[in-house]
Amino acid sequence: MAKFICGANMQHVERVSGDAVGTIMEQLEDVLNIPPTVQITVNGRLVRKDHILEEEDVVEFIKPAGEKGSF
Repeated sequence: MAKFICGANMQHVERVSGDAVGTIMEQLEDVLNIPPTVQITVNGRLVRKDHILEEEDVVEFIKPAGEKGSF
């Protein structure tokens, strides 16, 4: 089971092995309140949206510094 984090929001997702980060990101966009421009890390390493996930990965969507939620 992989863990996805964006700010204070977190979601565990099963069966992500072989999926690209961008695919899961689109599915969790509303749930985790992921903004359109984020940096993505997997297990602490900066990656692109086409990075292929494994089951125990920890993915974090990092909002640019100084950016708050939009209205």
